[in-house]
Amino acid sequence: MVSRPSARRLGLVGTNLSPSRFLSGTGLSTICLWLEKMAFVCRRQMVSRPSARRLGLAMLFCILGISYAQLQAQMSRTDSLIFRNYQFQIMALNVEDGELLSCAELDSAFTADDARFRVQEITVAPDKSFKIYSLEVEFCTSYCNSYWYSYVHFGSRGKQRGRSVAFAQIQKIYVLGKRRYLVVDRFENWPASVLTVDCHSASMLDFSGDTVAQVPIPYRQQPTFSFCEEAGVRTKDEPYIRYNPDTKILNYAYGNNYYYSQRIDVDTMRQGQMRYVQGQFVLVKETFTVDDRRGMVR
Repeated sequence: MVSRPSARRLGLVGTNLSPSRFLSGTGLSTICLWLEKMAFVCRRQMVSRPSARRLGLAMLFCILGISYAQLQAQMSRTDSLIFRNYQFQIMALNVEDGELLSCAELDSAFTADDARFRVQEITVAPDKSFKIYSLEVEFCTSYCNSYWYSYVHFGSRGKQRGRSVAFAQIQKIYVLGKRRYLVVDRFENWPASVLTVDCHSASMLDFSGDTVAQVPIPYRQQPTFSFCEEAGVRTKDEPYIRYNPDTKILNYAYGNNYYYSQRIDVDTMRQGQMRYVQGQFVLVKETFTVDDRRGMVR
């Protein structure tokens, strides 16, 4: 029997994983581009007038091209193994006595109650210093809802580390400073049979040695910067969170509708700005408007 995850169970304890080695950084990009050029040279040398030197170079370049293809395949296999390892961890967490079951039994018990893995994504930081593995898991009863599990992988002291982080589907990663990043994520939910919501949030990642900390951004007397917009809101724009690294300004906008919760057809819309100052996001301004449609024919 599959148990439904609570808010406390949306993340797993971070662990170092094997095999979790990955290559990243500008060095890898340079190598890959160079090997692609070598493959082109290989083809050109083969069709041109053969000579001992040309054939020798062609053989070398072809070997390098094959090695590049094998490297790409190995990286793909490694990512698949990492995702599969996380799937078993998530299944064991949500299946009763899951830690006592075999892999086949876990698979069977997990899917027997309409639970399934849907999306698997890898998001790489702009400076290639880390990447985040994200998995969407769908649980269905009267209707279906998804939960996200995310894990950040980064290098430290010549080793690769894997740690759990509380992110949904990653939308954007911004570099804030040395080993500090802003991560924007979102998810959709179905809290009631006639109500869906589009939720957005943002928080920071701090790296220090072998550790990574997820740092919340306070907002309106709340410990975290997050909001959800109901599907019935009549706004011109979709809800968003956007950051400009040049101005260090974060812009956001979202609306709320109160017809489902209070049976009043009123929309409220918020638009605001935060500025990144001395390692913190500070609210600069926020506008609040009301669209009151009570008395109007729906």
